Amino acid sequence: SGQKNHREYLFLYEPASGKVTRAALEGLAEMRQPAFSPDGKKVVFVGMKGGFNDLYEVPLDLLSKGGELPFSAAARLTESEQDESSPSYSPDGEALAYSCEIETSSGPARALCELRPGGTPVVAPAADGSVYDPVYTADGAGIYFIGDAGDNFELYLRDRASGSVSRLTRSLGGVFNPAVSSGK
Repeated sequence: SGQKNHREYLFLYEPASGKVTRAALEGLAEMRQPAFSPDGKKVVFVGMKGGFNDLYEVPLDLLSKGGELPFSAAARLTESEQDESSPSYSPDGEALAYSCEIETSSGPARALCELRPGGTPVVAPAADGSVYDPVYTADGAGIYFIGDAGDNFELYLRDRASGSVSRLTRSLGGVFNPAVSSGK
């Protein structure tokens, strides 16, 4: 994603040719935090419409044409007044994990949310504090995320089957932006 004239777009770069294509979606003020589906056919991203951040998905072949795409070209995956960010596909492409805003007794916080096919978003109990940057484990059995419980950013793992959460790091400076290799 990138910005030009105070508007955010998605840019596709093709290493072999050096070609850069800029795409926008009609009606969105911002497009950011893209993630490719495991099969490489779709892109999910955070789009801002009317001041609210939701998740959208668009076919890569359509996005790669560039230009201003009609709003109907994308599937709107979430629609709420809460803020969504950092979407990540499961290895099988059937689910999305993301950071979602929730209301708590002490004000807004960020939680771990998961969207499964044909379903509604589910807030997955994770840890005290807020949740950022979720990514699935290579086998899809768990979700890594950054949590800020205890005023420090640490790496956690949530087992999708049992729901158990384990803290994996104890750092002085914090842990940020986890990434998982597919092992290929």
